[in-house]
Amino acid sequence: MKGKMPEDICVEFIRKYSDEKKTLAEEITELETRLTETESKQQSADDFIRDIKKYLNAPELTREMCYELIDRIVIGGLPESEEETRMIDIVYKVDIMSVLRYKFQ
Repeated sequence: MKGKMPEDICVEFIRKYSDEKKTLAEEITELETRLTETESKQQSADDFIRDIKKYLNAPELTREMCYELIDRIVIGGLPESEEETRMIDIVYKVDIMSVLRYKFQ
């Protein structure tokens, strides 16, 4: 035996090394993707906050403000009775909650 490793043990070490290398490469790819997404969200949040600050003291909502800040407005159907309210959802170009989480953590 004198310094020689059996072939089956060597093959097993190579297989384990290859598996670990593949797993780590996949993990690196996933982490890089998440980092890119996070950086994109951070930039979007910064841009949105800059736009909001620009209009902070605006006396009224203008067309330009709507184009810059709002993605869409969803208006619900007519309520069945006068006591019910009509649902109106404003969808901003940036997820407000993710902006707030990013800025206040």
